[in-house]
Amino acid sequence: MRFRIGLMIVAALPVFATDALACSCAPPGPGRCQLPTAPVAFAARVISRQAFDLRPAVQLDNRGRRLATDPPPPRDESYIAVTLEVIEQFRGDSSKTIIVRTDPANSSCTYPFEVGHDYLVFAYMKDGSLRTDPCAGTRPVASEIALIHQLRSARAGTGMPDLFGTIYQQRLNGSIAGLEKSEGAPGVTVTAKSDGREYETLSSADGSFEFWGLAPGKYAITAQPPPRRLISQVYSLNVGSGSACRADFQLSYDGSIRGIVVDMQGQQLTGLIS
Repeated sequence: MRFRIGLMIVAALPVFATDALACSCAPPGPGRCQLPTAPVAFAARVISRQAFDLRPAVQLDNRGRRLATDPPPPRDESYIAVTLEVIEQFRGDSSKTIIVRTDPANSSCTYPFEVGHDYLVFAYMKDGSLRTDPCAGTRPVASEIALIHQLRSARAGTGMPDLFGTIYQQRLNGSIAGLEKSEGAPGVTVTAKSDGREYETLSSADGSFEFWGLAPGKYAITAQPPPRRLISQVYSLNVGSGSACRADFQLSYDGSIRGIVVDMQGQQLTGLIS
């Protein structure tokens, strides 16, 4: 006899955002028709990171407080210097090793690089140094499969699709660690609908998909999950505005368990209530 136990699973974490990426901005990503615009872009592995504490000294009274009449303290110029070994260059600096700065770990605009991990880095010049932050679009390489395809196309001058994205297997969580373990899901049907027109494509072996030649208009983009899987994301995007639109999807499990009940000898039991 088959049995089924229904489970309700409520995810409190957003799929594509985390507290670690709490910079006050709307970074380019899924659900937007804007690619990261930073002048330097490359995929690389972190080989070292070093924190520089440059906090200015502050004069305090005998109670350990700043005097109300004191001028504001100088700006904190502390930073973390991250040295990266370039795997693939897309824009700008063609060096084999690049050093970028990000804000200190206690800042909401720091990017939490880890030594030995691979990232797609978007960087810009500030005060004579290359800098990056979550708002620039920097993310783990594993979570940016489709975007890397588009950066390669832009580098080669071969044109961009109207709509692209990736179908991902379920992540453990929405943290940076979860993003780094992203895996693409092949063979998933993606549909784009607009004013009676409907287009379909399948995700490729790495989970990415593309739509070319879509007529300009507002499209509803959905994905059809395989059996016993769920996809909750639905996008509504104005395609054909001059920039490729991105729509990523994540598969999750439907929370059901299926199987048979057997006795000690391995014989199937029937007539049980499940």
